[in-house]
Amino acid sequence: KGAGGGRKAIYRKQFTPANTNYVLDGFRHGYGYPSDNYTSSGSVVSGATNGLLANGVSSSAIMFADGLDIITNGLALDGPHIRSAGNVAGYMCWGYHSSLGTFYALSNNVVWTGNSQWWLIHTVESFNGQREANTWRCGNYINWFSINAFGGTGYSKTPVGAVSYVDEPTTGAIDPSLYFGFWARGKTFVISAWNTHHSDFL
Repeated sequence: KGAGGGRKAIYRKQFTPANTNYVLDGFRHGYGYPSDNYTSSGSVVSGATNGLLANGVSSSAIMFADGLDIITNGLALDGPHIRSAGNVAGYMCWGYHSSLGTFYALSNNVVWTGNSQWWLIHTVESFNGQREANTWRCGNYINWFSINAFGGTGYSKTPVGAVSYVDEPTTGAIDPSLYFGFWARGKTFVISAWNTHHSDFL
């Protein structure tokens, strides 16, 4: 309150990180692998661009790749995945449902540079929230938050927040348009995650 008993307005400035680039890797398993064929699922990752653009992110700050890792004789022919980027603010990929495989966060498979210390991750993998997810071949949060993840050292490139699944997301999937959209507006991780409007994330 002010001196006369009136109300005093307090304004809190939103935190604006220096990292501004969003990496959306839509390459996924395609024809020739019927049990793991995501040919018709291009909108899963591309949909994230809607939330980013609607919340003021420049199209030049969105790195987007889309296509199929064609399966031949049980092996994925590696598509042109986005394997490096600088000043990352958000990352989404298909993980082990693509030729990135299980350990994409490790062994310099996907490497971030510059100011990539304040970013969110979401991958399209059913069990990435399980500690033992590697038994399902999924990447998981243990890998994401490893000491050398994404080309860093001493946890220097690990994400600041992640949403994940502990089971098949049959009750509703995380909406990346909302997740990254709220983050782009400067909202906290909790607000960004909760407002995906679904309950099956950590």
